[in-house]
Amino acid sequence: MSIKYQITLIGVLLSALIIPIWVTEIPPLVDLPNHAARIHILANYETVPFFKEVFAVTYAPIPNMAMDLVMVPITNAVGIWNASRIFLTLTVILFVLGCFLISSYKENTFSYGPFLAPFLIYGGTFFYGYLNYVFSVSMFLITLGLWLRWRKKLTHLRIACLCIITFGVYLSHLSSIAFLAMAITIINVYDLVELDPSEKRSKTDLMKDMVIFIAPAVAFLSFIEGSGSGTVGTLAWNSLSGKIVGLASPFRSYDLWADIITVLSVLITFILLKIKRTLEFDPRLLLVASLFLLTYIFAPERFFTNDADIRIVLPAFVLLILALRPIVRSKAILGIILVPLLLLTVRQGAIVYRWVEMGNQFNSEKRLLSEVRGNNTIYPIFGKGLVEHLEKKQRPLLHIINMAAIEKGTISPNLFAIKGQNPLIFRSPMPYASLDAIDKNEWMTYIAEYDYVLTFGTSPEVEVIVSRKATLVDSTEKMKLWEVKK
Repeated sequence: MSIKYQITLIGVLLSALIIPIWVTEIPPLVDLPNHAARIHILANYETVPFFKEVFAVTYAPIPNMAMDLVMVPITNAVGIWNASRIFLTLTVILFVLGCFLISSYKENTFSYGPFLAPFLIYGGTFFYGYLNYVFSVSMFLITLGLWLRWRKKLTHLRIACLCIITFGVYLSHLSSIAFLAMAITIINVYDLVELDPSEKRSKTDLMKDMVIFIAPAVAFLSFIEGSGSGTVGTLAWNSLSGKIVGLASPFRSYDLWADIITVLSVLITFILLKIKRTLEFDPRLLLVASLFLLTYIFAPERFFTNDADIRIVLPAFVLLILALRPIVRSKAILGIILVPLLLLTVRQGAIVYRWVEMGNQFNSEKRLLSEVRGNNTIYPIFGKGLVEHLEKKQRPLLHIINMAAIEKGTISPNLFAIKGQNPLIFRSPMPYASLDAIDKNEWMTYIAEYDYVLTFGTSPEVEVIVSRKATLVDSTEKMKLWEVKK
């Protein structure tokens, strides 16, 4: 493919991936308002006494700080939502760059993969707002790509560069440093049994690979003994149906049929290329992707965090696509491989439409927060089963309460400020219990300790109880704001 065509495709790719981020005031990613509230508090911590009273700040080697490290320094200069969009844009650009670095580690080879694989970033983990994790996957791809290009000649400068970037992978999110170690180990084992002498690496080279993991290993041990909990938490495995749903996560957006059509077009394209004998495979990437997927099947769902197993699915499918290399010998072959790219771009347009729709609903509901006085506390009450059964397009509303921290300096107990997970932590835990708590009356006793209550999807019976302790201030289609009687 000519340079002209490649530049055009790169332009289309970046435009399709970045435009959705900038068309809405607040990208409607589920956890984003919660993350943004934490970043806002960190950025204004020294100037707001109320924040100092409620929170402590501890910057330790926590492997979950991508947003904190990137966004806090720029938030006061550009605003929290511009900082959020800049972070998301950087995540996308790094993701694309990582795909191209991996696909081009062999000289004089063309791969269709880096034009296709980056679209997987718009999948389940991204839409749910697992943004530190997604950023870390971008960093993982870049680090693996550089290592693949440099592994036969690891100079001191290159080792130093890899050490710095690998430490960045660790600080972004713990999962991706594990992916990087797995990928490098798998490729090294493959090369050890590879019959081609030119692919052999010396013991010295293998020792150099270990050097780049020294800083993350030391930091993790320090984290476990100090800021962390010192345990891996409760181990739990997902069900078969849960595993199947998780396997589809990189391909799911908001419109099921659009996703199915797009995935089928990609599969049919690769099948046609295979039939026409114009498809090659990169054995290293294919092996890594296959073992990643095998790991997903047997990995626990809970391990340090929830959804632990699903984290490996995104890099697995990205590497799988990057492992497939079509040989473009004619315009007909070029036409075949452009069809999925066109459909994926259309799918991005559908995501933009949904985001605008979701953004309008989000703005409509958050007007309640204008009635809240600053530097207070607010208690969220969600209807029974609401969190589990709320449709994807409405899930961002679950964190709308945290907009009060940004707009009014008002704090809620579900803010992401957890020891061992974030640099911002509550000095004292705020009392909270859901309607599903074992003690059905527990939540009633906590309301009096707050200034406001926000109800979402609650039954009339629950609202009658709330009305005894608080006065209704305002309501929207889905939520009600109450001020606690003092």
